[in-house]
Amino acid sequence: DRGASLIISKSAPEQAKFICGMHSACKSAGVHATFSRMPEITIRGVIAALLTPFDSRGAVDWEALADQASGMEAAGVHAICVGGTASELAGSTAAEFGQVCKSARSAARIPMLASIYPDSTLEAIELGRAAADAGASVLLVSQPHYLFQPGADNFADMLQQIRRNVPLPLMAVNTMRTAMLSTTDLRRLVERGHLPYHRR
Repeated sequence: DRGASLIISKSAPEQAKFICGMHSACKSAGVHATFSRMPEITIRGVIAALLTPFDSRGAVDWEALADQASGMEAAGVHAICVGGTASELAGSTAAEFGQVCKSARSAARIPMLASIYPDSTLEAIELGRAAADAGASVLLVSQPHYLFQPGADNFADMLQQIRRNVPLPLMAVNTMRTAMLSTTDLRRLVERGHLPYHRR
């Protein structure tokens, strides 16, 4: 099983092509989106979601975090992901999130994805910029998960704003049980060009 792959390559200035390597139908579809300063990158295989270790005082254990990132690379994974559901980073400031991303990025040479769980468009942009500045290759975005979810259309508006302000390819993270997007919603987001890919 070769698993899913995300292939991102420039086909024109400031234009990127996204292909889901698991489904032949996605290969023929080739969704395009525009990003500024976007690098060419191929991510496939095993992507390890990093935990965020803390010391006895409740502060991030930077040495343990770096050891974890370098250990994942030594184990042969193809990429790492900072900010996943088990990372304890939901609610972190952009500065805090950026520092964790920088620490992981400096410890491993493999591609790094950054996953965010914002409650507003402004927060999403700030976290996304912090991830980009830290060297992330792809930004994974979850639908806001407060009491009243914005719905797929408003989530699409948020993704558009992120794309205008963050120079990274976007993926949807559909792992927040209190803010799940339906298959129909995800398909509509992809068909309308808001998302090239999503993670389940």
